[in-house]
Amino acid sequence: MDVSTEKPDKHPTKKTVHGELPPSWVRVVIVLLLLISLLVSSLSILALLYQSGDLLILAKENARAMIGIPWAGGAAFIVVLVLRTSFGEIDFKFLGMSFAGASGPIVMWVLCFLVEVYAIQLLWET
Repeated sequence: MDVSTEKPDKHPTKKTVHGELPPSWVRVVIVLLLLISLLVSSLSILALLYQSGDLLILAKENARAMIGIPWAGGAAFIVVLVLRTSFGEIDFKFLGMSFAGASGPIVMWVLCFLVEVYAIQLLWET
């Protein structure tokens, strides 16, 4: 009778496809750096716009384009990275097409970005 003292691993390591995925800590660091850069860049733009009257007028008239769109792109990228970090490779079907491998994250980013831009357009008061 063979009695093993090792407990089975509740969370077995995910197999990577040809070493494609970087370690999860690398992805977490990238997400945090992107979030910090989005915050710093937005705050620096706001500070610059505050100091210059001409740019302040431009920013008020086009705030969706100057602030909203870059935030939407960064947020879509963070969503894709978090999904990939949490659940591994992104494979999904959309409108009868299957997206796997490298196309999965790219198409997911485009869809997230377009939804966020559409939400900005819908919810922005003019």
